[in-house]
Amino acid sequence: MLRLQLVASSSIRAIGYDQNASELWVAYHTAADPYVYLEIPADAFAELEEAGSKGKYVNRMIKPFYRYERRAWPSGRRMRIKRQRA
Repeated sequence: MLRLQLVASSSIRAIGYDQNASELWVAYHTAADPYVYLEIPADAFAELEEAGSKGKYVNRMIKPFYRYERRAWPSGRRMRIKRQRA
């Protein structure tokens, strides 16, 4: 099950990674549906988790290099979001 974690960011509400599909899920504050970035290596997600600015990392390291699509939340599933550990 895809699990997203809340993050401290002015532009991003939550992030998650589907390891089986190599997909990065990003829930933005301004969008009802998530953006899913495709063919993302696991180490890029780990770097995003550690980044001081999640929005800057996505803008500089993800958006210019990876395809994305906007998707509705998976039907029949609730979005699971957990709080990020301090």
